[in-house]
Amino acid sequence: MKAHKKLRLLVILFVIILLLTGSGVVIKNILLNRITKKVQSSFDYSHLHVSVFPPVLILEDVRARTPSPLFSAKKIAVRISYGSLLTRERPFNVSIERPILRLNGTSAKKGKEKREFSFSLPFSVEAGSIKEGEFYFRGKEVSFQSRNINARFSQKKGDLSFQAEAEQNILSLDPTLPQVEGKVSLSVNRRGKEIIIKRIEIDGSDFSLKAEGSLLNPLNPDLRLETSLKAKASFVVDFLHLPFDWEGEVEGAGILTRSSEGIAFKGNFSSESLVLNRVFLGKVNGKIDFNEKADTTVEFNIRKKSMPPEFVRIHLADDRIAGEAQGVHLDPIMNYFSLPWPVKSPAWGSFSIENEKLKVVAEFREEDFEVESGRFPFDGLVIFNWDGKNEFTFSSQDLSSSFGQINVEGKAEVGEELDITIQGEIKDVKQARQFTSVILSQNFDFPEIRGKGKSNIHIFGDYDLPQIKADFAFTPGGYDRFDADSVEGEVELIGDEFFGRFRIDDSFMKGKISLFSSPEGLKVDIRLDRGLIERIFPGFDLDFPLQGEVSGNFEVKQKNEDIQLKSTFSSSSMKFAGKNLRDISGKLEWQGDALSFSELQFYLHGGVVKGNASVDLRAEDFDIDIRGEDIDLSSLYADVKGNLGFSLKGKGVLGQDLALGNFEIKDLHYIHLQKTEARGQAKLGYSEGRLGLELNGNFLPGKNEFNISLALPIPVGDEMFSVDIRGSVTNLDLLLPWKGAKGRVNYLGEVRGGKGSPQIKGAIDFQGSVFPLERFAHALRDYSGLMFVENNKVSFRSLQAKLGGGDVQGNGELEFGNGRIENIDLKIEGKNLLLSPLERTRVLTDGSLNLIKDSNRFVLEGDLLAQKLSWRREVDEKFTFYSSPYYAPREEPGFFDDLTLNIRLRADDNAWMENSLGTARGRFDLTLTGSVITPVVLGDIEAIDGEVYFQDRKFKILNGRLSFINPAATEPYLSFKGETYV
Repeated sequence: MKAHKKLRLLVILFVIILLLTGSGVVIKNILLNRITKKVQSSFDYSHLHVSVFPPVLILEDVRARTPSPLFSAKKIAVRISYGSLLTRERPFNVSIERPILRLNGTSAKKGKEKREFSFSLPFSVEAGSIKEGEFYFRGKEVSFQSRNINARFSQKKGDLSFQAEAEQNILSLDPTLPQVEGKVSLSVNRRGKEIIIKRIEIDGSDFSLKAEGSLLNPLNPDLRLETSLKAKASFVVDFLHLPFDWEGEVEGAGILTRSSEGIAFKGNFSSESLVLNRVFLGKVNGKIDFNEKADTTVEFNIRKKSMPPEFVRIHLADDRIAGEAQGVHLDPIMNYFSLPWPVKSPAWGSFSIENEKLKVVAEFREEDFEVESGRFPFDGLVIFNWDGKNEFTFSSQDLSSSFGQINVEGKAEVGEELDITIQGEIKDVKQARQFTSVILSQNFDFPEIRGKGKSNIHIFGDYDLPQIKADFAFTPGGYDRFDADSVEGEVELIGDEFFGRFRIDDSFMKGKISLFSSPEGLKVDIRLDRGLIERIFPGFDLDFPLQGEVSGNFEVKQKNEDIQLKSTFSSSSMKFAGKNLRDISGKLEWQGDALSFSELQFYLHGGVVKGNASVDLRAEDFDIDIRGEDIDLSSLYADVKGNLGFSLKGKGVLGQDLALGNFEIKDLHYIHLQKTEARGQAKLGYSEGRLGLELNGNFLPGKNEFNISLALPIPVGDEMFSVDIRGSVTNLDLLLPWKGAKGRVNYLGEVRGGKGSPQIKGAIDFQGSVFPLERFAHALRDYSGLMFVENNKVSFRSLQAKLGGGDVQGNGELEFGNGRIENIDLKIEGKNLLLSPLERTRVLTDGSLNLIKDSNRFVLEGDLLAQKLSWRREVDEKFTFYSSPYYAPREEPGFFDDLTLNIRLRADDNAWMENSLGTARGRFDLTLTGSVITPVVLGDIEAIDGEVYFQDRKFKILNGRLSFINPAATEPYLSFKGETYV
């Protein structure tokens, strides 16, 4: 760009404006010279009027006879006042209407070479005016026209004052520059050879210029102007031929000079509204330094809120623009190319524009390497070239970012094609993908790739829809919902189609994945050496209750919301719905709501299960053929022993048809219950999202029928489930740890609720003829009772029986917790009970017992009143309770081993004792206390009458007392008084 030339033309603009002043002088000179007897030799006119009183000379339709300058006027009036006639100078007053002056630049130049321009007039003009004048100037490169000129001038003692306004002015400086149009207003004074420019104002549609200063010799001017300018950015940009799109307004001030050293301009400018390529620059201040014998320098200081300052220096030469930048953000430049620019880092570097080609060498600098609001940090040297039209190239050999350390080579033709290669170490693939997506203005539909490692990316083809090809090795890495310690692979993006091949090596998975994605759907092939199925299935939105390491082939197809899975698999150990499966193998197919297993085999709880099964919830049909053998029930519940075998087969419509089969449990044993077997039939069905299982069977030996109905939601979760149980037991030996009970037990129960807090309710009624009591000499006869179960509580509503010929009634509650009985409150009352509670004792008694257990105590309390008592035990013999003639202590601790006693035993006068001491009748008031294993007796036994044997003599009891006073042991104290005959 010819910056010197442009500023030189600006000087010419001011000179031309000043020529308006000179034109008035020239007109006056032409007129008055012709007035002095030379009018006819210089002008043509249509009419000439002369008036003596007052002295006036009027010319109409005047036209100069010389071709340059070419002058014409509608009317010229020359007046002289009567007072001026008396003076030596005799000054005139001149009035010119609608003058037209045309100057040719070439003629002016020749004239300039012959003589020096002078404002000194050969006559005296007191005042003058120009109305509706016109001025035209045409030079070799510059043209100027001004219309509707109104001016006033006056001269006094050689000093000239000139004021003018022109409404329509057009300046054309160069064919490559825009025309300048506006209104001109000026005021100048001449003092000798110096012209004082008091005011020049030019107002255009895009700018406003004010200036003042001085001028010597207009044809070879020595000029100094102090200027101020307000203009739209587009006016300055068009005038200086600056590249890119600018908007906003600019203010500036400076000093324009012309001397023997040439034309120069120095000034400042500022703007708070400047927009470059649709990017607001903030507050801008700058400097301009112009000299026609050197390069023009323009400096920009840019400051945005909360951002560091930016600096740009531009050097303008004839055919070249060059510059430096410090801390500059390149968003405006990239906006010009309609390229997204998600870069937050500023750049330092240099640039040049030569032959309309741009070259940039920029170094991005970054400190924190944090991504902010979708803008990424970069650090490194970048070279950028633009041909000024549509093609640009860029490269960087060591560019750092938050997502990696890369080398970049790229070439693009805007709107046509591009070719970009990216190589290097990627630290965050997710960020790299986000950056690439923004740069290419393309949303990638393929699943997310994550990780860090080496990558080679090639982006090429159509500018708006390029192809992408990449290979990578990430440690660690991830794809979609999969994460792995090591991932290698290749990906390609062609239009809407994505191809991917991945090799994964991780603790949860090792194998190969091939993927193809298109608008029609997704297809994935997985070849697993090993893999955790609970990590793989969720990656494809498959919710299936399988866990464990598996190997095999998996094929997944997805279209819209429909997913299809096919697999041939095997595993040494897996879990299905929380159950351990061993050595499992088979084929799996899943499509929509249809699931099928074929050639299925696995080991479950020590047994084997084989068969085929399929279900389609949408079509509501099923087909099942499965059998199991030797399944150890203790693996399900430790207290249950036994081996389960079953078979189920059936097909049909869900909710209508059932799968039927048989089951058998051998060596079934539960805690203290006797070993038994169970056999029966099984029914399996499905309806309304719930799996139903019904078991009808019998416990052997005897007739002990049961029915269990189970309803589970599918898939199993915290949803409501239900269990209904009913049945009866006639062989009570299966329920009790001792034999001999005769009777029947009927039970009914239900379980409702979710997995976390099921609600249990049930009822048990029993009745029978004989119910022996462990370690007790008597059995209950003709017993019956009713029990209710609610969650962890069992309540006895009624218990009736015969014991020792008397009546027994009872009631109470039991509360279970933590797998055991935590609370007991049972009450038993009896009347006329003839019992033998201890060996060699017999008593007819009434009484009550209360068994209490809570967190603080476990005690049997009672009050027994003996109507009759027969005691044949020795006084110092320990108390033991058992029902067999020989004591045989148990090897395992029992439930009642921690039981303590607090039982009061009373008799009035019908208690008889007969042992080695003798025979006596008496009364007693005793308390049975201590542990049930080693009970202690406290209290007194008073002898009323009887006989005792002592030292081979028989004594008659006069009175006697046996006292138990030691709470630690049963050690009687004997006080005795008797008589005998010698």
